Amino acid sequence: MPTMVFSMLDALSVEPGNRVLEIGTGTGWNAALLCHRLGDQNVVSVELDATLAAEARSRLYAADFAPEIVVGDGAVGHGKRSPYDRIIATASVGHVPPSGSDRRIQERSSSPLGDRCTEAKRSPA
Repeated sequence: MPTMVFSMLDALSVEPGNRVLEIGTGTGWNAALLCHRLGDQNVVSVELDATLAAEARSRLYAADFAPEIVVGDGAVGHGKRSPYDRIIATASVGHVPPSGSDRRIQERSSSPLGDRCTEAKRSPA
């Protein structure tokens, strides 16, 4: 599993100042890695399961990380902080949210597909 996480983060290719939407908070481990790299203020993580979100929030705070953790459907995104420079789906996804909506991506996304990582880049307008 760590290999997949690192492959996805590598494909995401974050840069200082990027704002990232993570779909699927899970344990909070990936959100912590993103916070360490980008700062808490640049990471929003959406988790469908309220119990998992609360547990992840507790773990993250105990480790001195404070990203915004949102309980909701990652397929809907989190428009209050959009647009995002990057979107990473650490949960199973059926599709990448379309650009031009409140959950749009400005540049790049990464998500697992089977046993490999897929990468999508924004096409020029």
